[in-house]
Amino acid sequence: MSETIFIYTDGGSRGNPGPAGAGAWVTDVSGKAIRKGKKYLGTMTNNEAEYEAVLLGLHLAKTAFSKEERKERSVQI
Repeated sequence: MSETIFIYTDGGSRGNPGPAGAGAWVTDVSGKAIRKGKKYLGTMTNNEAEYEAVLLGLHLAKTAFSKEERKERSVQI
C-alpha cells in the first residue's frame, strides 16, 4: 500500500523581478511535519520563485526517505 506525503510550497519576489525566496513544508497524511525549508533565491520573477519552491519541496521529500522508502510513497504537491 502506498503512503502519501504532501508538499506545500510558496515562492515570491519583491518586485517582478526582484529579491526572491522560496519555502516548502513536507508532511505525512496526518499533517505531521517531516521536513521544512526555505531558500533565498537572489533576483528572479515571482513565477520562477514559485517553481523553485516546488523543486525545494521535492528535494526535501527526497532527503527524508531512503531510496527503498521512496518507492513506497506517492507525492501530492
